[in-house]
Amino acid sequence: MYLHEIDPVFDPIAPQQTSGLPFCHWGDRAVVREIRRLGWDWVIVPVLRRLAPARVTGLEELGGLRGPVIFASNHLSHVDSHVILAAMPAPFRYRVAPTMCDACFQSRNPVIRLWHAFRYYTTVLFANAFTLPRNLEFRQALRHIAYLAGAGWSVLVFPEGERSVSGNLLPLQPGTGVAAVTYQLPVVPVRVDDTQNVIPPGRGYPLPAQVRIRFGRPIFPGGMDPSQLTERLSGAMQELASASQGKPVDVAGMVRIEEDEADSDGH
Repeated sequence: MYLHEIDPVFDPIAPQQTSGLPFCHWGDRAVVREIRRLGWDWVIVPVLRRLAPARVTGLEELGGLRGPVIFASNHLSHVDSHVILAAMPAPFRYRVAPTMCDACFQSRNPVIRLWHAFRYYTTVLFANAFTLPRNLEFRQALRHIAYLAGAGWSVLVFPEGERSVSGNLLPLQPGTGVAAVTYQLPVVPVRVDDTQNVIPPGRGYPLPAQVRIRFGRPIFPGGMDPSQLTERLSGAMQELASASQGKPVDVAGMVRIEEDEADSDGH
């Protein structure tokens, strides 16, 4: 069943508008998918492996997933979506649409608006990304998520709604829970660490730095309302954060914490 059959007000043909920029359905065309695959395989992934080599754990949590899911990550840096996609197995990497901050593409200056449009369409080309408003236009983004999932795409969201300066998890916005429950999409919690070292605050160019990425156990929305799922997701993301910092946690059946790699002495 396509998700527009669940949401009768969703029109899968006409893109919805946000901040003057459209939700682009052409990002799923075959020729665009091939350009995207070549771009990631030959340029983006090799560059990221040198610029931001990643220690990745929890990939086995993705093994049993079938169909679209929502990846929900904490947010530290502009490179978060890039390193997360690069860390995924290829079948996921090429079918995950990341979200972007809607406010980052707003300006009254016509020259800046042209620059924003160039950035936006380039990101659609190489990531099939879309903007996520923080206001009543969210329903338009929700419909686009339905369109993507109906076409077999997963999405990557940052439910805090902004970057965390301290690195601590901020309160989660309700949108992820609404989308997951409305369209019955599993949610995979994700933890990124040290990506703020790649593009430090106040610096306009990247620096080489190692990053860490941890995937958690999927959360299935059956029997939950949006607020319950948001609370469950917040707990799972907090536990991933504690695990990445080496703190003891009670997994409570929500997240399987991988043991760190064995020490060189074999312990």
